[in-house]
Amino acid sequence: HGRPAVRLLTLRLLEHSLACVEPLVAAAERLADEQQAAGGSGAAAAAAGAWSAFAAALRAVVRARVPDAQTLLALHASLERTAVATPAAAASAQPLGGGAAGDAALDEVAEAAAPDGDGDGDGDGDDNAGDDAGSLAELEAELFEERASGAGHVSRDVPAAAAGRTHVLLAALLRVLRLYLAVVPSALPDFDAGRVLPAQPLALPAAAQRALLALLEQEARAVGGA
Repeated sequence: HGRPAVRLLTLRLLEHSLACVEPLVAAAERLADEQQAAGGSGAAAAAAGAWSAFAAALRAVVRARVPDAQTLLALHASLERTAVATPAAAASAQPLGGGAAGDAALDEVAEAAAPDGDGDGDGDGDDNAGDDAGSLAELEAELFEERASGAGHVSRDVPAAAAGRTHVLLAALLRVLRLYLAVVPSALPDFDAGRVLPAQPLALPAAAQRALLALLEQEARAVGGA
């Protein structure tokens, strides 16, 4: 989806869903390993097999219900291109305040969802469209934790805001990729973290850096346990 807010909400839903399953898979695998290590009896071997089968079945159910990992990697490539292109735009842009010009640029993303005029000549349709667009823009700004000025206007540099949203999306996507490696690693066979490692990782915001580090650690654990 092209709307950043929809992308972010989708990634958060996917993240929270996988985060609920992750401890179940980890617990089943831990119990299987413990029973395997105990050895000696047929009961222990049977219990180890049962827990391993449960973990495998859980992984299979989850993989059948989550998006294809290649879709996430394609989104990452798109966000990386946006992150590279945005600083040049931000360098030449002028800050926008809460006036009409600033509001028009900031609300552009919401205009597609606003209703058209009602054609009765009384102007109510246009007023409603403007109100809906403004409300949606404010909701999106709140979702991305952007500061608002008085009268409900979001007062900031448009390219800078776009860069901020890109980094928020990138951090959420990296967290989801880590969960894919932890819960459904078969969805990312031969995963190479170099594909998602930016040229200048220290230039990322702190949240994105933490998400990237967690992904690298998860990949290292997967390689070590293989």
